Amino acid sequence: MLPTETTYYKLDLLEGAEDLILVFPGFTESEGRFGSPTRFSGVRASRLQYTNMRPEWATGGIPALVESIPGMLEELRLLIAQSGAKRVYSFGFSFGAFGALLFGLLLKAERIVAVSGQTALGMPGTRSARLLGRRLDLPYTDLRKVALEHPPKEAHLLFGERDAQDLISAVHMVGVPGVRLHFFRGAAHTLPGDLRRAGVSHDLLADTVSGGGLLGKHPRRLPFDLKPRMVEWIRTGFDALAENDPFTAEEAFRALAQALPGSAMAWHNLGHSLQRQSRWAEAVQAYERAIALDADDATLMSYAAQAMAQAGRQAEALALCDRGLAISPGQSRLTRIRQAIAARQEQPALEESAA
Repeated sequence: MLPTETTYYKLDLLEGAEDLILVFPGFTESEGRFGSPTRFSGVRASRLQYTNMRPEWATGGIPALVESIPGMLEELRLLIAQSGAKRVYSFGFSFGAFGALLFGLLLKAERIVAVSGQTALGMPGTRSARLLGRRLDLPYTDLRKVALEHPPKEAHLLFGERDAQDLISAVHMVGVPGVRLHFFRGAAHTLPGDLRRAGVSHDLLADTVSGGGLLGKHPRRLPFDLKPRMVEWIRTGFDALAENDPFTAEEAFRALAQALPGSAMAWHNLGHSLQRQSRWAEAVQAYERAIALDADDATLMSYAAQAMAQAGRQAEALALCDRGLAISPGQSRLTRIRQAIAARQEQPALEESAA
C-alpha cells in the first residue's frame, strides 16, 4: 500500500465517496503546500492533490517520486485503486492544467477541467515557451496528439479572453473530439480570481464533479465556436505582431473581428495592429469597440488612451486613464501614460507663459 501523503502528493479519503478528484495546482498558488481545505469543503469526493512542482513533472515525471510519465501514471492507478473510487475526475490550473488534461486523458477520467492551461509544452507564444525556453518534442508534451490518441469522455478547457498566451494554447485544441473550449469575458490567466473579483464565485472543483456551474451556460461565458479559419487568423495575427509585421496582423485581426464582432480580444488586437502603424484614429475606433465589450480592462484602456493622445484627443485620453486607474489603482502602464499625456498638455501652457 502506498502512503497517503508524501512530499509530492496528498490523498484525502472521504468515507463512502465513490468519486475521486485529481487536483494539479499551478506553480505559484499561495494557499499552502496542498491548498486550503475550505476550498474543497463543498465537494463530496475524495481527492488526490499534488503540490506545486517545477516543469520537470510535466516532461519526465516527478523527480524522486517517479522518473517518467508512465511511471507516474502507474503510481496514480495504484492510488486510485487504493482510494476505492469508482469514478475519477481531473482538475488543474495553469501549468497544473497540463497535468490535469494529460493524466485525465490517460486515465480516461469521467470529466476533465483544465483552467488557463498549456496544451503543448514550449509552443511559441505561450507561457511554457518562456519557462522552458524551447518547444519540446517528447512523448506526452503535445496534448492535441495525446487527446486524439486517447479521446476524452468529456474535457473542458477554460480560458480568460484577455490573455493572448492562453489563447494560443486554446486554439491548439480546436477540433479535437470531446474537448470543449470555454472563453470568459473580463478574465485573463488568473481566471478564477478574476471572476471572483467581478462578483462571480464558483467552486470549480464542484463543477468538475457535477458538470454544472461555469461548465454550463453562464453570463460571462462567450458564445464562441472557433472555426479552423479563425484559428488561422489568431495564429497569423499574433505571429505577425511578434515579428513586427503590423500589416499582416491587421489583416488577420480585422477578419477575426468581422467574424467575431462580440470579441473584445479581436478588436483590441486590431487596434494594436493599427497603432503599430501610427494610424491613431483608426486604432482608437477599434479600441473603443473593445472597451464597449470589456469595460473593466485597464490594460486595454492604457493602449486606447495612448492612441487617443496621439490622435489629438488628450482630454479624453486623460479621462480614460483615470477610469482605468479607478479600476486598477497603480497600474504601471496607465500611470506612465497618464503622466506623459499630462506633461504634454502642460508644455504649451509653459511655453505661452514664458513668452
